[in-house]
Amino acid sequence: MSKFLFIRNDDVWNLDESFKSFFDFMLDQRIPVVYGVIPAMLKDDAAQFLRRAKKKSPKLLDIVQHGYAHRNHAPEGEHKYEFGSSRTYVEQLEDISRGMKIMRRSFGEFMTPGFVPSYHAYDTNTIRVLVKLGIPLLSARLKVPYKEKK
Repeated sequence: MSKFLFIRNDDVWNLDESFKSFFDFMLDQRIPVVYGVIPAMLKDDAAQFLRRAKKKSPKLLDIVQHGYAHRNHAPEGEHKYEFGSSRTYVEQLEDISRGMKIMRRSFGEFMTPGFVPSYHAYDTNTIRVLVKLGIPLLSARLKVPYKEKK
């Protein structure tokens, strides 16, 4: 089994100096990065930049969906989440599907199927949506155990 290191950079949507500096450094060092793009906020120049970069250096970056609009829907006092218990299955399905359409339109073949929930928070409905859509969940922590019904 070979081992490799990669970094994930979430909240990608524009080409500010911080992003460009990080991007250039990682590319120069040949360190693979998974870029978590916020679909509803994505700017055209950022999408074009990432498409060109993926085409030029396909093994050094992946482009995945990071939430939909990165809006907090948690009641006051709860851990932030965009996808969680105050959102129905249908609401989550609509947002994740809308985000995936934007990702496919923006990146086409250069997108890697994957979903990183905003704030690394999600619930059983989120997992059900991702299973239905065939999108792998990529998160730093598991919020709700889930087993698919057989």
